[in-house]
Amino acid sequence: MVSIDDTSYLGSIVISRAGRDGKREFVIVGLDNNSSESDIVYIADGRLRKIESPKKKKLKHLILTGKVSEKARSLITSGTLTNKCLHSILNEYRQV
Repeated sequence: MVSIDDTSYLGSIVISRAGRDGKREFVIVGLDNNSSESDIVYIADGRLRKIESPKKKKLKHLILTGKVSEKARSLITSGTLTNKCLHSILNEYRQV
């Protein structure tokens, strides 16, 4: 089990392993610290999953790309992340 006690995962770009949203890129926009399971995160992409209603997902169901958007991380911590900004961050990732 992966521990996510700190905020190092915030802003990470991940890919969903399976399901309706399988093989789609998302950004980790929140951590679930209230759950008994310590490997739950919230993901959003600005289109399918809006920042207002992020998807709750276990880390084992995600592929960590190793890319972290510092822009997304700073906007998440300041509380000013928008769907348009989130979508543009993912578009930049796809371009690389």
